[in-house]
Amino acid sequence: MAKNFQSVSLDGYGSALVSITGVTNATYKQLVAIEIDDQNGPRTQEFSGSGENKPMKGYYAPVVALPATVNFTFSFSKGTALEPAKGSQQEKVYDAPHLQVYKVSAEDSLDGDYNDAIMYMSVGSIG
Repeated sequence: MAKNFQSVSLDGYGSALVSITGVTNATYKQLVAIEIDDQNGPRTQEFSGSGENKPMKGYYAPVVALPATVNFTFSFSKGTALEPAKGSQQEKVYDAPHLQVYKVSAEDSLDGDYNDAIMYMSVGSIG
């Protein structure tokens, strides 16, 4: 698996509202490509931004048929060309019977703080 890629499996049955938003903590432009793949086929959304503690441009909240997979691909740009992020990681920060919250983040340099692009995804069962 590429260092700039994270995949989150959403288990279960029925449907879920998947809300995704993000924040940047980097001078360089951050770009995050999201792909949700469920029974309805793949759907994509892009997020972008730069600056310290700045919200990313983009908000995504589709209803998803479970089971599904959500893929995050992180890139950044020092100028005009995009480069893959140096690393990425994911963490489930909240887990209850009908609500999960994930933090998926990336690193664009070598300081290892994994906060250059941070995506937050909540998954709420709706039936």
